[in-house]
Amino acid sequence: MSTPDPILVTGAAGFIGARLVESLNQRGIPVVSVDEAPLFSARPEHRGGDFGTIVDRDELFHWLRKEHPRLGAIYHL
Repeated sequence: MSTPDPILVTGAAGFIGARLVESLNQRGIPVVSVDEAPLFSARPEHRGGDFGTIVDRDELFHWLRKEHPRLGAIYHL
């Protein structure tokens, strides 16, 4: 069975975004998490969480142009 394309989640370091990322992880779906990068390590509730590929929100468009990722979906939160 092939791995599904990653899902890009904006606002991934927020409460709802982190729960969505957690749910996608439980389903075996890879994630690209976008938010202010320091928030992923600053919040104690994120310790031990798997946010997949983390992209700082200020670098998102540069990252997309550079990486040309194949994405299954985008959740903009």
